[in-house]
Amino acid sequence: MAYDARLLARHPDLLAERHNYTATADPTVNDDENDYYGVGSVWVNRLTNTVFICCDPTNGAAVWSEVGATEAVESVIDPTANDDIDAGYPTGTTWINQTTNSFFISVDSTTGAAIWNEVPHHNFNGAAAPTANDDVTAGYDIGSTWIYGTTLYTCVIATAAAAVWIEVNTSHNAAVDPTANDDINDGFVRGSTWINTTNSTIWHCIDNSVGAAVWQISVKVHSTNADPTVNADIDQGYMVGSTWTNTTTGAVFICTDNTNGAAIWVEVATSHSTNADPTVNDDIDAGYTVGTTWTNTATGSVFVCTDNTDGAAVWAEQAATTSTIQKATATIPYNDADGKVTLLTMTANGFIRFVGKVVTTAYDAGTVTVGEEGDEANLMTAELVDAQGATHDTYTPNKYYASGSVIKAFITPGAATQGTFTLILEYVTV
Repeated sequence: MAYDARLLARHPDLLAERHNYTATADPTVNDDENDYYGVGSVWVNRLTNTVFICCDPTNGAAVWSEVGATEAVESVIDPTANDDIDAGYPTGTTWINQTTNSFFISVDSTTGAAIWNEVPHHNFNGAAAPTANDDVTAGYDIGSTWIYGTTLYTCVIATAAAAVWIEVNTSHNAAVDPTANDDINDGFVRGSTWINTTNSTIWHCIDNSVGAAVWQISVKVHSTNADPTVNADIDQGYMVGSTWTNTTTGAVFICTDNTNGAAIWVEVATSHSTNADPTVNDDIDAGYTVGTTWTNTATGSVFVCTDNTDGAAVWAEQAATTSTIQKATATIPYNDADGKVTLLTMTANGFIRFVGKVVTTAYDAGTVTVGEEGDEANLMTAELVDAQGATHDTYTPNKYYASGSVIKAFITPGAATQGTFTLILEYVTV
C-alpha cells in the first residue's frame, strides 16, 4: 500500500472505513483489513451494478455480502426521499450527482421516506498533494481524506476553487517549543507529538483548538553511567520530577529544581538506617519518597514514609512484629588456619546479641572477639578463654545488622596445643 498503516491506526477518526465505488469486479477474500476495508465498507461493481457490504475484514478471509443487483444512477441532482422502492431504487442503489461529483447510496428504500447517505469522497492513492481545486465540485467535502505517499491530508474547507487541505501532523520536530497557535489549522490533532531538537523535550497535544492549543510536556527519564550535575537543567529538557538513573551504581535521582545552570538532583532513598527516628525534614528534598523505610538501629523501630512534602514529611511507625528468636552456635578449634570462623550470615535485616562462650576442653589463655571483618570487636570485645574450662557469659546490647552481614569469631590462640570452645549468639530478623 502507498499509505502508512501506523498513521491511520493512530487516528481512525480521520479516515472512515475504505470503500470502493468504481470496481470492475466483485470483491474477494483478499480485499481485507490489510487493504483498510472494515465492517460496513461498501464495494460497487460498476460493470454489473452489484453492491457488496463487508461483514468480516479478516486478513485473507474477508467476507462480503451482496446487497443485490441494483441500478447505478447517474443524475445531475441529489436523490430525495421520493427516490424510493416504488421509483425502482431498492436499498443498495448507488447515485452519482454528475454536477457535483457527489456519491450516494440508498440505505432505506421505504416509500416516500427513502434515505440516501452521501459518501465522502476520498483519495487513497494521490499522485500529488491536494490543491485548492480538489473541492466540492470534485466531490470532496469537509472531512474528506487524501493520502499522498505516506502523508495524510484532511479537507477543512471544500469551497469551489478554494479548498483547504491540511497535513495531519502526528509528530513534529522543531528547534523551539510548541505554542497555542500550533493547532488544528496546522494539522495537529490530539495526541500529536512535538520534539524540541534543541533541548530534547517531548510535548503531547491534548487540545488542538484554533489559537488555543494545549501542549503538555513529558517528564524526561534519563539513564547513564554518571550522576546528574547542575547543568542537567531546563535547557537540557529536564523538568521538576524528571528522573535520572546511574547505571553503574544503580542510584536513582529526582530533579527538584531545574533552574538553568543550578539544577538540583536529589538521590532517592528507598531504605535508610540510622540511630535516630526520622523527622518532618526527612522529606522529598532529602531524597525520601513515599514508601521509603527507615530503621532506628538503636531501638529497632521501623518507620514508613507516607507523605514526603517538603518540611512536613510524615513517617508512620510500624507495629512491632513477633519474630522467633534464633540461635547461632559454632565450635571454634584452637588451631583454625586463618584465625577466624563464620558464625552467622544474616538473611534479612535484624538484631544480634552475644550470649556467651562455653569452654569444653582446655584452651590455654587464648582470646576471641566477635563481629564483622574490619570491625572485629563490634559485637563482643576480646574475652579470655581460660584453661580450666570455665564458662564466661558476656551479654552485649542488641546490635543492628543489615541483610547479608557476615558475623565471625576472630581467634588468638594461647599456649595450649589443642582444645575447642563454643560461641552462642541470639538473633531476630525484622
